[in-house]
Amino acid sequence: MITFYRYQVLALLYLAMALYITVLRNPIVITIFDLMLLSIMLFDNRNIKFRSKIPTDTNLVRYLFTLLIMLVIHMDLGSSLKEIIQMVEVYLFYVIIVSYFDDYSDLNSDNYLKFLQTMAKVLFYGLIIAFVIDWFSPIKRNLLNFLAIPLLIISVLTFFYETKIKFWLLSNKFYAASASFFSLAVISYENSRAALLFFVIFIMILSTNIKKRYVLGVIALSLASISLFNFYVDQIQTETFASLRYTEDGRQIYTENLSVSATRGLTSLQVIFENFDSIVDFITTPDAGILSQNIYGSNYERLFQVKFVYQAFVNNPIFGLGPNKAAEIANVHGIILVTIADFGLVGLTILSLYIINTYRKVRRIINTDELFDMFLYYYFIYAVIVLAFVSAGLLPFIPFVFVSTLIHIRYHSLLSRGSPINN
Repeated sequence: MITFYRYQVLALLYLAMALYITVLRNPIVITIFDLMLLSIMLFDNRNIKFRSKIPTDTNLVRYLFTLLIMLVIHMDLGSSLKEIIQMVEVYLFYVIIVSYFDDYSDLNSDNYLKFLQTMAKVLFYGLIIAFVIDWFSPIKRNLLNFLAIPLLIISVLTFFYETKIKFWLLSNKFYAASASFFSLAVISYENSRAALLFFVIFIMILSTNIKKRYVLGVIALSLASISLFNFYVDQIQTETFASLRYTEDGRQIYTENLSVSATRGLTSLQVIFENFDSIVDFITTPDAGILSQNIYGSNYERLFQVKFVYQAFVNNPIFGLGPNKAAEIANVHGIILVTIADFGLVGLTILSLYIINTYRKVRRIINTDELFDMFLYYYFIYAVIVLAFVSAGLLPFIPFVFVSTLIHIRYHSLLSRGSPINN
């Protein structure tokens, strides 16, 4: 008989979340993530506590409640069933995480390390499966970083720090370095701007925290490798754009109508900095166009989205345009931008308070120098980048809920035991 421990179930739930976002995302309600939530509620209901010794994260509740109020203000409850369901998903996800980690507050316990070990296993095998699916699938999701980034963080941290994690993939520096470069290779393969930006920030911050002689060589090699690969990909990569049409039997299908060479990854940032003045004029002037010939492909599309958000905010600064408008009208990516357009200053203020409050907590727990706490700190940085750049709706919000909840639990657990965070 196979026995699943709670940290193993939580790791599998994270995998289900990542696959939900990367491979299996579609408009239907029933997904692997939903089934995981439902199975936990049905088969492990005795361990699910809606009230626990960990105080409720009022910032998350305030954010979800604000979204619901906005639906009422804009009188859009009828057409926002998907958003309401996703709010329920997010809150149940939060409750399960709290319930599973509620008794993990013992500072001498190795349950946190067991969770990281299990998560590393699940991420490694899940990443291989997801990579194969992405390689052969005609629909490229280009979001494998939801699996690759946490594996990269765990493997890099175990390379530099002593750890009690017992797992062959992280058993010595050679295996840990191999896992790190495997994760980095996947990130480079998909050439995600958000993931590559996080990698650079991760390496830079890490270099200021690690006092070992060989760290400069590792950092130089990492940045050189990613820069070389990024340059190579930019020379050969094309982006395909499709338009909607109807078949003779009335079905909707997308057909390719344009393919252009395009810069992605870190080169996108270089292009933006080189053309910053013309980009500002384009965004702030309603009828202006981009004069630079260096901006095309998805970079051009993203700047149109930012232009839409700016103009929407100027015209509707307090309550925004209403739910789904940013996604429906301009396919805006990034929850922060979507919040500005859809919910205005009210929504942005509540979301900002949630992010700032989580940051204050993680800055205090990082003083413990525990591997788990360092993982939470770096994953928090990635989750914020996801909020800024990746997709729309509540789905990309789930990684931030995941890490902010773990930070919230860890903070209050350490606080209750008089840990160094009080200093």
